[in-house]
Amino acid sequence: MMNARLNKALFTLLAVVAAGACDDAPVEVAPDDADRLVVNPSFVVIEAGETRLVQAYLANALGNPVTGDVDFEACDARITVEADENQTEIEPGNNFTISGNTLGESCVNVSGGGFDRTIVVRVVPAELELTVADTLLSGETVTAELLFLDASGGTATGFDLGEVSFESLDTLIAVVDADGNVTAKAPGDVEIV
Repeated sequence: MMNARLNKALFTLLAVVAAGACDDAPVEVAPDDADRLVVNPSFVVIEAGETRLVQAYLANALGNPVTGDVDFEACDARITVEADENQTEIEPGNNFTISGNTLGESCVNVSGGGFDRTIVVRVVPAELELTVADTLLSGETVTAELLFLDASGGTATGFDLGEVSFESLDTLIAVVDADGNVTAKAPGDVEIV
């Protein structure tokens, strides 16, 4: 009987201590003070002609959003950065969109609340279109024609053949060099990749 009373008293004491501990914050945090600038995503790979949404806001030490404006600026003309016209008033910070213009690497500088972040942006082709003559005589050489396409199927600029590698899937029939020159070696069908 004594053991049962002791267990109840101990359980009540533990419940009171646990309830009291839940009311105390584990660390002193000023809930409205910015501790860092959050950007999501922090690295962007985007197809030329495509648009991507980025969220940027200030957060306190616990990671909760706090009020404060966030500014953003494109590093160069490879991309276009604009305010997100669909952002609602209840969303923290300033969302923006990135549009890929020219192939290659760029960035967005983001700042707010005394913090700065840089988002690296890589603009890539949506598709490669390779054209090679469908019939070659043995020993004949032709140059493959390569187009870099954007998300809408138009031509994307900013890349050159130095950033592309070519391969013949059967070098006994045809070979291809680094500049896309295809040389026929023997009769047969071959794919150039």
